Amino acid sequence: MAETEPGLNVADGMETLSKELENVYVTANDSKQSEAEFEDVNMDEDTQEYNNEIHVINVDDKPGKFVNGKKVIEVTKDFMDITTSDGESEANTTGDNLDETIDHTDTAPTREMQGLPEHKKKKIEIETTDERYGSEVKKGKEAKRQTFSPGPARPPFRIPEFRWSYIHQRLLADILFSLETDIQVWRAHSTKSVLDFVNSTENNIFVVNTVHLISQLTDNLIIACGGLLPLLASATSPNNDVDVLEPTQGMPLEVSLSFLQRLLNMADVLVFASSLNFAELEAEKNMSSGGILRQSLRLVSTCAVRNCLECKGGGKSGPFNPRSLMESPVKDPEKLLQDMDVNRLRAVIYRDVEETKQAQFLSLAVVYFISVLMVSKYRDILEPPGKLKKSSNSASSTAHSSQSHLSGLKQEDETDARNTSMESGGSAVMQETNEEEIASTMNSENYEAATIDISDGNHVSKSSDGETLPGVVQSEHHANYHGPEQSHGHHGGPVHGQHINVGLANNDPKVVQHPIPVVDSRGDRIHQDISVLGDAAGQSQYNLGGKRPDELDINKFAHNRPIPVPTPNREAQLTQKLEQALGSVCPLLREIMTDFSPFLSKTLVGSHGQDLLIEGKAINTFKSSTSVVELVMLLCSQEWQNSLQKHAGLAFIELINEGRLLSHAMKDHIVRVANEAEFILNRMRADDVLKHAEFETSCLSSLTDRQEEEKMCDHLISAARRRDAVLAGRLVDKLCSILHNPHGAWSSLSTPGSSPTSLQSIRSVPRMVEEKKPPRSPVQYWKLDVWEDDARRRKRFVRNTLGSSHSEATLKAPMDQGNNEDAIQSAEDTIHSVLSQAKGQNQDLIEDADLLLEDRELDLDLQGPVNMSTPAILVSPGLSLPGTVSITSSELYFEVNEDSPEFEKADSLVLRYCDHLHGKWFFSEIRAIFSRRYLLNNTAVELFLASRTSIMFSFPDQNTVKKVIKALPRVGVGIKYGIPQTRRASMMSPRQLYRASNMTQKWQRREISNFEYLMFLNTIAGRTYNDLNQYPVFPWIITNYDCRELDLSSPNNFRDLSKPIGALNQSRRDYFESRYESWEHDQIPAFHYGTHYSTSAFTLNWLIRIEPFTSLFLAMQGGKFDHPNRLFSSIKSSWNNCQRDTSDVKELIPEFFYLSEMFVNTNNYKLGQLDDGLTVNDVELPPWASSPEEFVRINRQALECEFVSCQLHQWVDLIFGYKQRGPEAVRATNVFYYLTYEGSVDPESIQDPVMKEAVENQIRNFGQTPSQLLLEPHPPRSSAMHLSPMMFNSSPEDVCMVMKFLSNSPIVHITANTFPQLPLPSVLTVSAAHQFAVNRWNPAYTGPTSSSQAPVAASTPATKRGPVSGSGTPAASGKATTSAGGASTSTGKPSMSGSQPSMSSQGQAPTQSPSYAENHTSAVNLPLSMDPVLAVVTNTTGQMARRHLGEDFSQKIRMSPNCFVATVDSRFIIAAGFWDNSFRIFSAETAKITQIVFGHYGVVTCLARSECNISSDCYIVSGSEDCTVLLWHWNARTQSIVGEGETPTPRAILTGHENTISCVSISAELGLVVSGSVYGPLLVHTTFGDLLRSLSGPADLHSATCLWLSREGVVMACYPSHHLALYTVNGKLLRCEMHSDSINSILVSRDGEYVVTAGEKGIIEVWRTFHLTLLYAFPGCESSVRSLALSHDQKFLMAGLATGSVVVFNIDFNRWHHEFQQRY
Repeated sequence: MAETEPGLNVADGMETLSKELENVYVTANDSKQSEAEFEDVNMDEDTQEYNNEIHVINVDDKPGKFVNGKKVIEVTKDFMDITTSDGESEANTTGDNLDETIDHTDTAPTREMQGLPEHKKKKIEIETTDERYGSEVKKGKEAKRQTFSPGPARPPFRIPEFRWSYIHQRLLADILFSLETDIQVWRAHSTKSVLDFVNSTENNIFVVNTVHLISQLTDNLIIACGGLLPLLASATSPNNDVDVLEPTQGMPLEVSLSFLQRLLNMADVLVFASSLNFAELEAEKNMSSGGILRQSLRLVSTCAVRNCLECKGGGKSGPFNPRSLMESPVKDPEKLLQDMDVNRLRAVIYRDVEETKQAQFLSLAVVYFISVLMVSKYRDILEPPGKLKKSSNSASSTAHSSQSHLSGLKQEDETDARNTSMESGGSAVMQETNEEEIASTMNSENYEAATIDISDGNHVSKSSDGETLPGVVQSEHHANYHGPEQSHGHHGGPVHGQHINVGLANNDPKVVQHPIPVVDSRGDRIHQDISVLGDAAGQSQYNLGGKRPDELDINKFAHNRPIPVPTPNREAQLTQKLEQALGSVCPLLREIMTDFSPFLSKTLVGSHGQDLLIEGKAINTFKSSTSVVELVMLLCSQEWQNSLQKHAGLAFIELINEGRLLSHAMKDHIVRVANEAEFILNRMRADDVLKHAEFETSCLSSLTDRQEEEKMCDHLISAARRRDAVLAGRLVDKLCSILHNPHGAWSSLSTPGSSPTSLQSIRSVPRMVEEKKPPRSPVQYWKLDVWEDDARRRKRFVRNTLGSSHSEATLKAPMDQGNNEDAIQSAEDTIHSVLSQAKGQNQDLIEDADLLLEDRELDLDLQGPVNMSTPAILVSPGLSLPGTVSITSSELYFEVNEDSPEFEKADSLVLRYCDHLHGKWFFSEIRAIFSRRYLLNNTAVELFLASRTSIMFSFPDQNTVKKVIKALPRVGVGIKYGIPQTRRASMMSPRQLYRASNMTQKWQRREISNFEYLMFLNTIAGRTYNDLNQYPVFPWIITNYDCRELDLSSPNNFRDLSKPIGALNQSRRDYFESRYESWEHDQIPAFHYGTHYSTSAFTLNWLIRIEPFTSLFLAMQGGKFDHPNRLFSSIKSSWNNCQRDTSDVKELIPEFFYLSEMFVNTNNYKLGQLDDGLTVNDVELPPWASSPEEFVRINRQALECEFVSCQLHQWVDLIFGYKQRGPEAVRATNVFYYLTYEGSVDPESIQDPVMKEAVENQIRNFGQTPSQLLLEPHPPRSSAMHLSPMMFNSSPEDVCMVMKFLSNSPIVHITANTFPQLPLPSVLTVSAAHQFAVNRWNPAYTGPTSSSQAPVAASTPATKRGPVSGSGTPAASGKATTSAGGASTSTGKPSMSGSQPSMSSQGQAPTQSPSYAENHTSAVNLPLSMDPVLAVVTNTTGQMARRHLGEDFSQKIRMSPNCFVATVDSRFIIAAGFWDNSFRIFSAETAKITQIVFGHYGVVTCLARSECNISSDCYIVSGSEDCTVLLWHWNARTQSIVGEGETPTPRAILTGHENTISCVSISAELGLVVSGSVYGPLLVHTTFGDLLRSLSGPADLHSATCLWLSREGVVMACYPSHHLALYTVNGKLLRCEMHSDSINSILVSRDGEYVVTAGEKGIIEVWRTFHLTLLYAFPGCESSVRSLALSHDQKFLMAGLATGSVVVFNIDFNRWHHEFQQRY
């Protein structure tokens, strides 16, 4: 027992641990030396130099001051941005306790030290002492000051201190719970064990990830609960000093220990029970090999120490009380280590025992850990902590050594925690201290042993800087041993900057007390006495003489008196207690010592290097001895204590330090992740801010859109209200017009001067009846309607409710407006200087390359109530009003801005003439869309509507134009010009439209007239009726306005169309050319003409006599008419001015060729008198025109004559073609002022509004040249002889063929649907017996082919041939044919009348009649063949029923051509005259009724159909005995009459007649319906139901029986009085002739030039329409002609006879053409 008597050299132990820790930190801080280079401290030459690390910050050059022997450096607020790394914070463990006002922040890779208040300066005290001997650095030698690298001025992010907040703990608890749940599922499995699951391949990833989580958390949680060393110090403390534990990072001690226990439970399964190799995981974590097991050892050790503390705590409340945990792991409180802890320690060592070095290190650390706990337990058993007195004279016990082992480590851990707080708080004051060295001498020469006595009554000492220092413990012998002072510098040791005074006791039995107060970081006083047993002398002290403690002779410390031996009873109790407490630990220790004896024998060596384990025979004790006491006494021996402390303690300290480093690394990782997360969050916040900004922008945009939408909705609502008000006003006007019309209900009550449109007149009707005023006819005013026909002619006049005679418009004085010779004379130089800089560019809306793109690429996917809304300008005659265009999915709206200056300045009367101020148009109404120019910019759009009107809008830019076109329906430019109906077509430029159309080819082939072609060119070139500055332009044709008879065959009467109007007079041409050549101006290019051939002033001057142009003219002239000499008063004078006046080069307008009303002052305007005294009234016509209609007709004839056709292309070159601009224009004397050309100026580029308005006025005044269509010469027109050589040959025989029907019933109706495009061209006939036939037409028929059918030469036009028999024989056979029923049908020759020339048998026309043969084939080539159903006489009654309309017709109705209508494809027949007041629709195939239409209250007496194309809709008009005419809509798709609902309803009800309707005619092209009644006049209605006028003549012109309305606007009517009357649609009676026959049928040729009549005498006659002169009479038929029809090509005339025959005549209207008659 003497050999194993415990003893401890405290100085040796503390120095050894300090040096080993220093080595560890030196390695860790080598990388930090580059940032802070430390220099040697210069000592005096007589003093030995030592390399001491001095913590000095070179703040300024001021000398430091000394306080209490310490040099103090004061640092102000400027020294606030020091950044320290984790390595520095780990090494800098000086333990200086700063003032509590400093914020404590956790260590981070880079963090900003918080500034202190300006009024406080903190101090940091740094001691520079010798590491080994404690020799003091002399004060006279100042150390060289070093400088630190400041590092980054500020971190990129301010990360708060890492603390385990509640949410962190909650999250960690949740994830641990989920992992424990999975492991519990493994445990609960019925067939597999936990090891099977852990080592399963499919769970490999789960195990690795969980082990990684355990590894990440272990060291951090150990530090969070205070650290392993403080826990171990508490466990080995004799008085259970749990208060020294400082839980950090905000987690309570019991919580962190609970987490550790849960991690340990998972480690039992996943680490110790698994066979997984953690090398790959360690490599990923940058850990050295075996790092996982070392972490597991720290985890196991911490939990084991915690269990020890719980055992020592007993029932006391605290963090280690079992009640504070859910389930205590302590099973036997008397045991030092629980069996589970022992097994875990064993598992840590032996898991990877093949890893030799790793297992050896772990075994060494475990040996030290177990030894410390065993020695501490031995001490507690010998001297229970509760029985110790503060100053008791207890025997020296070897158990005290365990506390001395850990005292330095405990202080290190506490100091490290304080240093962490100091660094986190950002201390800015450091102290440099030089203290006197405490030298201890030993007076005793003999001593036996030195021990440490740790008692309850220790004293506490506090250093000058407030750091807690352990006191010098002295034994009861009062022997003082002052060991060397342990000072650890920057590298950090167990104790930093604190003085450990160890007294070596001599043999004096007295104990000298050296109380040293120690204060921990919390301020609690801890009293400790470190006592050392002295020798027998007790008085001598030994001086170490500067030697290291391990170099001293340990025998000097051996006690010379025997150790007191316990009594046997107490010894047995102690032995029992030791066996019970250490029985479970000793086997593990023996096992380790045995298994690792080769390694441990070399490691655990004595103080002289001897082998303690093998050579010292200690191995036998571990192998053979089973005594716990013996094993404990061996460990408590001096040599084993020294060896364990020096060697095994180093391994344990290295284990601890690795945990600290990993904990800091974990915190660094957390902070780094926090940095990254903060960066990511900041970026996300930035993205959120951006998204929020975008969201706000989107919301603002949406709000703006919603506001705009609401504004638009309000706008639309207000527009609808205004529109409804306008519509209501129109309805009132219409109602008043109907009532006050001469044929209206109140016509007898109307008085002159009373407005027929005023509601006041309606209210005054009862008063007028009471007063019985005599009726007076009201004054009627008319205006030109905007309705256009197919040739874009505006012909019809409608009632003008705003009309007046403008009596207030007095004559304007001649001096008020002088005659401007040239427009250039009034232009200012400043304007032209601006214009020269504002050159415009002619940009097409769509490029030529884009014309091949699919049109669906231009479609817009538009949704919402308003697809688009844009500001626009409504361009109307005389007006340009700003407003808003809104486009929905099915409608187009325009609402004028009534607050705009333009609207306020506009003339109120002109505004009333504009119908589109509050417009609404359905997409279904839009027929064509053209891109247009406005003020020479391609920013306008013109829409052509189904109402045959057009509207024009100008938009801000071309992009808006494209958007508008894309938002509107895809209709293109219509179907007339052969261009596909695409949006691309609507964007085409005029030149692109010209190239894409087929109109030029049609004109060359003479399929269209010159007038139609010129209108086409004007239309595509941008000329429009809506813009008076771009009005269509037509040429002057006739030059002779003097002679009384105009010879259109003389070239002298025609203008040279190859020259412009200004160059026709040679002298004037010379003037213009000389001005061009001599022109000199810097900014204005040279030109020939200062005025233009088409301006708004010229247009209004031409049309001054008709409204609304009169009002427009007055608005332009300031409300007064111009000087009479400048008004359009004479055609001759206008022509002469165009030849003489240098400022008059105007061309004509289209109205010169179709509108005779423009020459008549129908409204009786007072236009003044000319200089010669003549009153200006109607236009003075040339002598060769007896009437305006005559002038228009001759002018149109001249336009269409051959001379013009041959030259017209040259005029097109001048106006639209290659001579319009450039060198060719110069050569042709055709250069106009530059502001008239497209692209010459861009008004939008002019910023000055005044200048911009001036430029726009210049453009308006100078006129605008049409867009250039051609860059090459226009092709000429082909000659008529070349196209139709047979046209000038002798005509064939008049009678082509005769077809006889079986019924012999009169053919009362014929419809010739002979279009070759039809699937079945046919001629449909209806007889008076209600039988119809669909006869086949032969489109291939070209005329007779045999010589026997040679035509007979024609005699004079009025000569009448022999009668055409309806029962003749075919001329080719000469045989008599018997008709069905046995009736004789023919003889060899027709009967002759006495004086008429006979027709030879060779001249007889072939006749087709029914045959008995089933398959009847004619041997003769005939144009018409009989209906196959009726062609065979053996047909049964059922077959005949297929061609019968029934017997429901009223007997009151005489069947006439007006009673039946056939559709254009001959598939349906519409019949009138039924007794039930209906008209019915029959199928021509089966004669079944497909529809019965009711609408009248009397028997339907007549029907008519409008002209229509193949498979297109049309109008059906029905007249009745109820005096009304109804307008119906035939739908070609449904093949029925349609209405608003399922029941057919009329589109309009036309009233005004007072008796039964006798005849009716309709023209959809003109939009007019003309109807006649019994004993009444003809009434003209519009297709909208407005009654325009009555066509009345002499008294006997009433009860018209036949009626025809031509497309030229001429109405032909036949009366029972044998009169033939000709009217214009505007109400003028042109001609009335008495006829010798009662006319049954009438028709007009397509061009309106010729009329064909037939009557009771059977004679068919051809008349010239205008003069009603008889041109030709066909051979008379044997019976009356009841109906007529013309083929589509106007070459065959079909007549239905009263005998049931159909005669086909050859007819050629060309032979009556004036040019044919004059030339050939």
